[in-house]
Amino acid sequence: MLPIRIKLVYGAIFLSCCLVLFATFIIAKAYKTTTNDALTLAKVENRIALDLNHLNLPDGFLKHSGSRDMVLNYITRLNAQLADSGVMVYSIEGISEYPARADLITKQLHAPQKSLTVSFVIASSLLDKNDIAVFILVCLFASTFTYLLFISERTKIQIAKNEPEVAVQIEEKPKLIVDLQNKTLAASCDVDKTVTLRINHCVFILL
Repeated sequence: MLPIRIKLVYGAIFLSCCLVLFATFIIAKAYKTTTNDALTLAKVENRIALDLNHLNLPDGFLKHSGSRDMVLNYITRLNAQLADSGVMVYSIEGISEYPARADLITKQLHAPQKSLTVSFVIASSLLDKNDIAVFILVCLFASTFTYLLFISERTKIQIAKNEPEVAVQIEEKPKLIVDLQNKTLAASCDVDKTVTLRINHCVFILL
């Protein structure tokens, strides 16, 4: 059994890997989605500007009421082509059959003959059901990385435990060895070299 402290450390590593990887994926996806939506809006604006002459739009200056049905049919056909893009044309010159909403993006289109207002809805979401598969892959990768890190650290510890300990040799200070029996004097660092002692006999009188 691993200590709780070790489990918490590797659990934190696993969660950090998951958060960093998934956050990186979401940021990259959001950037790509925003770029694609901007390109789609530009293409739709150009398309509407080119089709402007074929639309029977109301004209207040000429007191022309236009054809609401024609405009609605055009919006329906256009949205059918944009079904997979996440962008929807909500209204052209205020003509719409969709319920009111507050998340509209309004553009002012300028054509050679007139200007008109077009409203869009961007239905792209930051998360969708396909991201579940990505999150599972992220968790698998993070689990593999954490496990390999754990194995690597455990191997290092085992190698460190199995390494033979180097004996620390303490340098001893030389000692003077006096051999009274052989009447010699030598140093502990070189016992082979001895010096003969000359001991004079002394007579001590004890009072």
